[in-house]
Amino acid sequence: MRNFLFLQGPHGTFFRNFAHILKKSSYGAWNVIFNGGDFVLSNHFRSTYYFHGCIENWPAYFTQIICERQITDIVLYGDKRAYHSVAVLIARNKNIRIWVYEEGYIRPGFITIEENGVNSQSLIPAIYNDALKKYEASQKLPPEYDISNEAQLPAVKLLPNPMVKRVYLAVLYYLGIFFSCHCFHFTHGTGVKDF
Repeated sequence: MRNFLFLQGPHGTFFRNFAHILKKSSYGAWNVIFNGGDFVLSNHFRSTYYFHGCIENWPAYFTQIICERQITDIVLYGDKRAYHSVAVLIARNKNIRIWVYEEGYIRPGFITIEENGVNSQSLIPAIYNDALKKYEASQKLPPEYDISNEAQLPAVKLLPNPMVKRVYLAVLYYLGIFFSCHCFHFTHGTGVKDF
């Protein structure tokens, strides 16, 4: 059975809803709350961990969770956040699958997921370079990359502008951080040294 551990997600209920769907489908799903913003937007299901420590304590805490719960997959939003960077390194060493979401990566207003990482860890440049080499060799795109026939493309459903909801959720998130700063030692910095 696959067991998923959710770290920080985008502002809103996306990760909460995703974890709920996984649990209804008989997968294991746990999450970690790092700060008051996470707390406000989480549904606090029984499989929630509350990390109150500082970054130096995170590797041991994360390792304990993944061993205790036999985690097979971690899900996170952005792989360059300090806590996420540490989790990704540990997960790779333990052969745990890593699913990274990023917002507006390919198209504004959409969330993209990639296995193993985004940005500098993304496989998209390699896929593009592969398609370019095939095109240069034959001067014709392979069928899987040819989008010249619009009839073959799936229809895109236009969604309403979510800005009001996103602003509301962001305000809730940051109010949660502000009012719980005495409970969590969370930093929203990027990059990690010496882990």
